[in-house]
Amino acid sequence: MLIAKIENGQVVDVADYQSMFPNTSFAETGPSKEFMVENNCMPLNLYLDHDPETQFLEHCDPYIMGDWVYTIKVSQLDI
Repeated sequence: MLIAKIENGQVVDVADYQSMFPNTSFAETGPSKEFMVENNCMPLNLYLDHDPETQFLEHCDPYIMGDWVYTIKVSQLDI
């Protein structure tokens, strides 16, 4: 599970939770929501709704939208 570290409202790091917190034991489901909040982290989402006939998902720098961090954006196909 990828998570993002947030400082001053900006994404400063994206990594697997186990490598970001190597000395912490987690349940099989990963870090709890409370742990994420206490450690200024947010979950990473690699999908956005889009129309695959006219749009595609493109990798980009991490950004915060709502309760998630994204590293993709929706772009228009050149048809």
